[in-house]
Amino acid sequence: MPKKGCVPDVMTYHCFFRSLEKPREILLMFDRIIESGIQPKMDTYVMLMRKFGRRGFLRPVFLVWKKMEELGCNPDEFAYNALIDVLIEKGMLDMARQYEEEMFAKGLLAKPREELGTKLVQGGLDGG
Repeated sequence: MPKKGCVPDVMTYHCFFRSLEKPREILLMFDRIIESGIQPKMDTYVMLMRKFGRRGFLRPVFLVWKKMEELGCNPDEFAYNALIDVLIEKGMLDMARQYEEEMFAKGLLAKPREELGTKLVQGGLDGG
């Protein structure tokens, strides 16, 4: 693409990520984005964490989370929920609870989860 004058953007890389299967290939492509000066979007982090999680890979999920923090991105509720989902899937309920508590401390809302006893809050935090 660059040889033809087309500079890939973050959405271009999203397409590549969807077609890649091996965690190592995905992480190398992720590093390539960052090295090229392209700032990943929160959607990028969430997509990658969910992709790794669906395939049962925990270590890459934490590598993506760490990179997100290193690059100065504050995780939003979608990022937290993606991470918590992976932790629950792996049976790591205590760690999932810790991230959920961190999420609440930041004023973010978690999705309802039976495993953690999280319930849907109707009408906001004040219950009205």
